[in-house]
Amino acid sequence: KALPLLIGMLGHEVTRPDAQWILLDYGMEGFRELLHAVDNLALETACRVRLPATIERFDPELASAVLLEWLTREGDGAVRFQIGRALERLVNRVPTLILDRALLDKTIAATVSRAYRYLDRRLILVRGAQATPSLATPGHQALVALLRDKELNGIERLFGVLGLALRGDDFTDIYRGLASPRKEARATSLELIENLVPPPLRGRV
Repeated sequence: KALPLLIGMLGHEVTRPDAQWILLDYGMEGFRELLHAVDNLALETACRVRLPATIERFDPELASAVLLEWLTREGDGAVRFQIGRALERLVNRVPTLILDRALLDKTIAATVSRAYRYLDRRLILVRGAQATPSLATPGHQALVALLRDKELNGIERLFGVLGLALRGDDFTDIYRGLASPRKEARATSLELIENLVPPPLRGRV
């Protein structure tokens, strides 16, 4: 009875730290309860987004395997973001950690496709308004901005996953360079992508 209560406590800032430590004290029993929680879509988002950082506290090999598999099938963008961050922290803490390359490739492909879908939808809206100016309503502009934000978030997450797959270089810095207003920084990041990302993925990136 205590374990489900602890899972629920993860969604509240005041109770979260104690709940995380107690779940860790339960050992594998606490870990199994977290695994059940991963697939419990009835949990509030405020709780689900805290599961990755809690799972991260357990054995790195077990935690990374669970997080990576979860990342390939999670539909909520906010939760995916937290899973990715938890994996990045694990790899930074344990550089020798080996992640399933097939699952990484699957995640990279899905992330690239998601970003392109947002780009495609945004361009359809933009071109529609260019052809028919009356379509450029405040609602239209808000939707275009929302799609652009999702597109940029997808690109940022892509570079996070690339960093998990292609170790040894900081893909966060490469992403920042691409977004920099400085021409030299953008050129350096593009050169790094050319050298680090293998084809055919390189072209899509």
